[in-house]
Amino acid sequence: MTGGAHRCLSASSDADVVDEPHAADVGRPEGQMKLSIERARTITDALEKRGIARDRLMYQGRGGEEPAASNDTETGRARNRRVEIIILED
Repeated sequence: MTGGAHRCLSASSDADVVDEPHAADVGRPEGQMKLSIERARTITDALEKRGIARDRLMYQGRGGEEPAASNDTETGRARNRRVEIIILED
């Protein structure tokens, strides 16, 4: 996380943060979802350690269900292994 992003999240004390890790569509869907949820927990823990209040943090694993690119090449699979951070503001 860059310093600017950290300052933005810290300054937005009312905003909730959702992290949504995605996985490449490789292997079984259950394994993809498990990996995605494990990544989400790791990210949530890291954000909390950086000072974001736990009650502002949510996560949802996405598995390999929403690819950003084709899973036919390593380049495409690499693009699908991503985390989307959503900042919810009132």
